Amino acid sequence: DYVANLDGLAKSGILPAKILLWMVEKINIQAGVLERLKEAYRKTSSPEEWKHYQVNLSASGFYFMTNDKYVLFTSMDIYMDIQGEIILCRGKVVSQEEVDDALLNSRVGIEFDLLTGEQEQAITLFLQYNELQDCMKKVPVPYIAPLNA
Repeated sequence: DYVANLDGLAKSGILPAKILLWMVEKINIQAGVLERLKEAYRKTSSPEEWKHYQVNLSASGFYFMTNDKYVLFTSMDIYMDIQGEIILCRGKVVSQEEVDDALLNSRVGIEFDLLTGEQEQAITLFLQYNELQDCMKKVPVPYIAPLNA
């Protein structure tokens, strides 16, 4: 009980008590619905429960390998962990191609929908950082022969 004797006051005809009792009932109903929603979407809201995919990321979308089937142009919620920052965005399935002789038999293409400027910047900076890291790994250190050799 939120207020002592609220039922008695409402039954005796006091309008504010009736209104308050009605509000309490509605809040209790909403709290019950919220608990059911939290339980139903616990997997979605817990990063440790998410499916993890290694993706081929670009500024406009990504590809990933899977055995799951997706319907073309289906919208999906996308949760990305980019350097420890979780980015939540929307995307749609734009392609699904069968791949022969692979453990995962399908390559799925996802196109981002309406990224915010911050999301675009985070993805672009992540891609640029990784490209620079790859370039630095591939550039050999020049060998300079000693003069007295």
